[in-house]
Amino acid sequence: MRGVLFAFLVFCISLVCITDLYAQSDDDTVRQLLTAQPTTDCADYDYNARLILPGLFERRELDSIDAIIQFVEDNCNPSTFWKLRDLMTIYRGEFGDGLKGYDVYMTVVLDDFDYDVSEAYYVETNSSVDQHLQSMLGYGQFIDSLALALEDNYDSTTAEHYMLRFIRGDYGFIRRHLRAGDCPDRELQLRYDDEVERLLERSEDGLRPHLGALMGVWIPFDADNVLGPKMTLGFRGGFSYRRWELNAAMIFKFLQARRDYITKEDGYVDTSRSFFGGYIGLDGSYRLTRRDRHSFRLLGGIGFDGFDHNSRNPDRDATVVNSLNLNIGGEYRIAYGRSREFYFGLLGRYNFVNYATGGGSDLSGNTVSINLTWGWRGPNWAGKQLARIGYFD
Repeated sequence: MRGVLFAFLVFCISLVCITDLYAQSDDDTVRQLLTAQPTTDCADYDYNARLILPGLFERRELDSIDAIIQFVEDNCNPSTFWKLRDLMTIYRGEFGDGLKGYDVYMTVVLDDFDYDVSEAYYVETNSSVDQHLQSMLGYGQFIDSLALALEDNYDSTTAEHYMLRFIRGDYGFIRRHLRAGDCPDRELQLRYDDEVERLLERSEDGLRPHLGALMGVWIPFDADNVLGPKMTLGFRGGFSYRRWELNAAMIFKFLQARRDYITKEDGYVDTSRSFFGGYIGLDGSYRLTRRDRHSFRLLGGIGFDGFDHNSRNPDRDATVVNSLNLNIGGEYRIAYGRSREFYFGLLGRYNFVNYATGGGSDLSGNTVSINLTWGWRGPNWAGKQLARIGYFD
């Protein structure tokens, strides 16, 4: 009996050992299957590299950083760690005297799209990024802080300083200096200047709607001085093409006459100081000069000019006094707004008129009008591009 019990115990222990042996064998087999092929996933290389690179720099293991960057560039995307590669070049003082070879990055400043954000800013503010990107926030902050720290070592006129600003996404700094014409890299400056010139030409292409308002004073002289100065308020609208602009204008004039004047109509003679007038016509203008926000236009127009003379007799309608109006003048404008689509201006106009009163008071003589103007010229692709690259800043 004891022999049988001992044999059964030995059998159970053997069974457990054999089962455990097979389990270990299965684990080893699975492990071998899972590790048989080395990983070639660039996403894993990228993820792991971003986790360890900040620590390597903190310990100043620069050779290890170079090795990692080179490995990823050779086996994956050669531009994955371009920011850190250029930071290492600047850190070692090996960047050189110019931006040659780096213009592929710098010319983003002049491209048709923007991504004026640093890596850290993007990861921190983009609510749609997954946990994988969120884990790289430390790397993005490392790049930004290193670039910011290195800026203090280089004057703002050096190529190194420009590159550090670019790495941090501070395109505004670069564009301001390009606008001022003091970029240290001549090739980049020439490209910016050429782009500005091209866009300025394109900004005048195509029909652009124009709307405006004006307010000022109308001053008669010679015989019609009896009417006295008048306040004016008007509107205009039309289109511009290249340097030309054509507008329909309506201007109202109001305030009583300075002295009584006489009108005759159908044999009826009336005397009063009443006055309410206006001008309706077409105005054409040509931009003579432009410099930055400032421009000057020559203007000419033709229209109908007249005013009502209310009778003191309540049974009679007002008498209309009118004249053909031929006018010439000039307008100075100061553009404003993100794309310089709006402007304030000063418009001076000399009007050739001869008001007919039907044999009443002599109202011959010409007039001058001076107006403050405000206007809007419709959106334009080239103008928006000029605004984007900092030309209007």
